[in-house]
Amino acid sequence: FFSSSVWAVMAELEVEAPDIIRLVLQFCAENNLSRTLQTLQEESHVSLNTVDSLDNFVQDIHNGNWDNVVRAVSRVSLPSEKLMLLYDQIVVEMIEL
Repeated sequence: FFSSSVWAVMAELEVEAPDIIRLVLQFCAENNLSRTLQTLQEESHVSLNTVDSLDNFVQDIHNGNWDNVVRAVSRVSLPSEKLMLLYDQIVVEMIEL
């Protein structure tokens, strides 16, 4: 099926283990295997680090749907300073209500 040059390239191709795990995590997410996804993330210490829909996530931020934003953020790894800024914004907006 493959020429010898293709085999040579494939033999030199190195894929890091975390990249393979992310691929499996993506498969789990796309196939609603949430327990498997969660367990693999915990055991491998590799996170998919994505939100389900970027458009919905941004829309929730703009609309102040903070419960959805916090739920989405809880599934990703963000730097502490970003989380603090987010929580500060949520508190400010809740105080204004």
